[in-house]
Amino acid sequence: MFAGITSLKFEKEGDQLLGMISREGEYVSFSKDILISEDPTIYVWLTKVENSMQISLAVQLLQSI
Repeated sequence: MFAGITSLKFEKEGDQLLGMISREGEYVSFSKDILISEDPTIYVWLTKVENSMQISLAVQLLQSI
């Protein structure tokens, strides 16, 4: 999942993840924002990012159909 993105979009303060950006500059917002401060352990919030990537892409695919 992570191979398709180059960066994540953060809120100003850097605590809230809003979405993902591809190499081509395409932006996909997460269905639900991720708060890093809920659990700053990198493995925990990266797992949340991965889950949110899958859910957000599935939701957008359904909306496009």
